[in-house]
Parts: sequence; structure tokens; C-alpha cells
Amino acid sequence: MNFFWTKNDLEAWLKAAGKENDPDVYAYNLDEAIEESYYTFEV
Repeated sequence: MNFFWTKNDLEAWLKAAGKENDPDVYAYNLDEAIEESYYTFEV
């Protein structure tokens, strides 16, 4: 899971990684990311 300050940061990272059109890469807003992290890292 990667976190970016802005959408431009995300888009720059995707472009550098060659993943601009990768359907497996998607973005959440902050609230969605926190909620998803609970499911991923719940112990």
C-alpha cells in the first residue's frame, strides 16, 4: 500500500512505474484508505 500527498504525486509515480493503465492500481481517498487498512492489517 502506497500513500501519496496529491493526485499529481500518484500520477507521477504511476507514469514512472509504467502503470498508467493498469486496472489493478487504484486510489482511495484518505477515509477509504484508513478503512481498507483495518481489513488488511487487522490482528
